[in-house]
Amino acid sequence: MAQNNDQIIGLVAAYLVVEVVKFLVPFIKRRKSCLSSEETYFLKTLFEMHNAKDDEGRFLWYVPKNVSIQLIDIVKTMNAMSHHQEKIADVLDRVMTRLEKS
Repeated sequence: MAQNNDQIIGLVAAYLVVEVVKFLVPFIKRRKSCLSSEETYFLKTLFEMHNAKDDEGRFLWYVPKNVSIQLIDIVKTMNAMSHHQEKIADVLDRVMTRLEKS
């Protein structure tokens, strides 16, 4: 559940960055800017990256909900596999110990 919240917070943060950049672009376009040309280039590039869309009109940074659910399932499966691997390693250690004793 906390992971979903983190993903939502991440998406909201990315959206806020886009909105801030959208707000700042008109100020950047003015001749007299308090930003250096390097900072202006950085903000324009950041805006273009976050404003890029795919063929269906979705932002490239958008992660659909069903993908995040599938990733959560994958992580759970990987954790279970890791737990089972630890058990197998323990069994193999005990077998090796018994073989060394005999």
